[in-house]
Amino acid sequence: KSVDQYIAISECVRASFVRQTGMQNCTVCYNGITLENFVTKTEYREKPQKIVCVGRVLFDVKGQDILIDALTRLKSQGYSLACDFYGTGSDYELLKHLIEKNNLQASVKALGNIPNEYLAKHLHEYDLAVQASRHEGLGISAIETMVCGVPTILSAVDGFLEVSKNGQYAMLFANESAAELCDK
Repeated sequence: KSVDQYIAISECVRASFVRQTGMQNCTVCYNGITLENFVTKTEYREKPQKIVCVGRVLFDVKGQDILIDALTRLKSQGYSLACDFYGTGSDYELLKHLIEKNNLQASVKALGNIPNEYLAKHLHEYDLAVQASRHEGLGISAIETMVCGVPTILSAVDGFLEVSKNGQYAMLFANESAAELCDK
């Protein structure tokens, strides 16, 4: 009762706060990014060859296992795609294990943490960005790939729906559906 105003990082987080607390004193203040730091993509291939997934590794939230499943399906269909995972966290070793278990080591890399400055300068080199989160409050990594002009595929969860304007700026797939992600 002593708090005058709460701050939420997105409209979906604000709505969740209001639903859970019944309090209306919550304002949205989006996290910002410095657009000038990012290199814009200018060359596009007809078929993607190089995929990027950025975010802390936490399978129950960020869904890297869903992307691994989709990549495994694509490999079994004869597609040859490279994928770089950036980020680390509690499931980093599990990510590396899933890559090995699915025999994807030749084309899929778990590269750990890298400086944000590096990403800003190199995201444009990728043909496609994928974020398969099971839930998302905002999705800074998704915003960054879209800002760079990298075609982006997102799970259809509240935060991604908000930042992509319901799929206007990114392609969406059904949450937790590796089969639909594979099709996209």
